Amino acid sequence: MHYDPVKYTLAKLLRGRILRRAFHLGLDMIFLRAWYVRKELKRIADSGLRIAESRLASPKSKIRILDAGMGFGQYSDRMARLFKGAKITGLEIDKAHLYGGEEYFRAVHPGFNFAIGDVQILPFKANSFDLIVTVDVMEHIPDDRATFAEYARVLRPGGRLLMHTPRDRTEKGKGKREGGDHEHWDVGEHVRDGYRDADAKKKIEAAGLTVEHVVRGYGKPGMVAWTLLQRFPMTWLGWSKAMIPVVAFYLVVVLPVAVVAMAIDRAPGDREDGGSLMISAVKKQS
Repeated sequence: MHYDPVKYTLAKLLRGRILRRAFHLGLDMIFLRAWYVRKELKRIADSGLRIAESRLASPKSKIRILDAGMGFGQYSDRMARLFKGAKITGLEIDKAHLYGGEEYFRAVHPGFNFAIGDVQILPFKANSFDLIVTVDVMEHIPDDRATFAEYARVLRPGGRLLMHTPRDRTEKGKGKREGGDHEHWDVGEHVRDGYRDADAKKKIEAAGLTVEHVVRGYGKPGMVAWTLLQRFPMTWLGWSKAMIPVVAFYLVVVLPVAVVAMAIDRAPGDREDGGSLMISAVKKQS
């Protein structure tokens, strides 16, 4: 399955601020990873990354956030509302992968910055950001070690990296992974199935960051929700644009069941059987 053709089709339909905002809210609702990410973002904000009102008078003191691989921009949209006054930059590999979101962000979040570049060689100076968020990006990146090193380079001392990615639950050398948010589902744009917990931690810490929080999601209830809300709809949308009304009606019908499944999945906070991996890491103070 290739996701990009479906995403390009959807992007053409997102005309106007109201429709795109509704689309962002819809993505927040139907993707379980968004449930986990927004909970972690709130935890990070409440732990002290939120800007104090007394600092807002000085632009130089504003928190700087990088959405590395922003895509449709739903996480940037959320962070602009959560981290009031922050300076947010959305990075993508090319303009096409912004999916036409430039007009929306310039109108709704006037201080928002766009950057075109490769996460393996970030186009930013060292110590540029307080927070880097990268959601379901690293499974697309060939040289992940270079990318983690780049994240560490552009983070300020004390800054945080928040990464979400599929989780590989097999032991090294034991064959294809089991589980994950794409179980038995090949995504054409992926260069790896995901990360084993220990491997992800090792690579992140080798880059100079300290892992402080690990959350695994997409257990059995999450996989039910993923099957209902992503696997079936994306398959149908891949067939034809004419399936868009059918998918819209289908989502309305199955959403209540899927929401309950996602709530059950997230309730424990961490699931050992989970097929996704979310890691929060911090750059040591110098």
